Amino acid sequence: MAYVALSDKYYAKFRAMADTKQKLRAFKDNNNTVKVRLGGINTPESVHANKKMNTQAGKLASQWAKDNFYRHPVTLRCWDFGRNGRPICSIQTEHGNKDWGLEAIKAGHSDYITKYGKHPFLHSKYRVADLL
Repeated sequence: MAYVALSDKYYAKFRAMADTKQKLRAFKDNNNTVKVRLGGINTPESVHANKKMNTQAGKLASQWAKDNFYRHPVTLRCWDFGRNGRPICSIQTEHGNKDWGLEAIKAGHSDYITKYGKHPFLHSKYRVADLL
């Protein structure tokens, strides 16, 4: 999960796609942010409401993501809304074109999962990275 800040223009367009109250919960109108689910990866928990779910591996993954991606301009490629109402997306840095999910797999912080379907854009790359 990641929080992404959007410009007014893109926030309004993206929010208009959220057609249920559950989906609207992912959007924060006061600061134009949206809570996004990174598609195709499974990362250990670090801030779960059930404290027993949180792990040291999750805390390391969270710190790694902050160190590598926090406050970087990004591009979202979204394809669905998940069962918790969050948009399911790939997130790429604008400079360097690094895909967050792919980099998390390569760094050993996430596994590639296909339980809910293959990644629509990067299946082959995710699969290869997960095998390494």
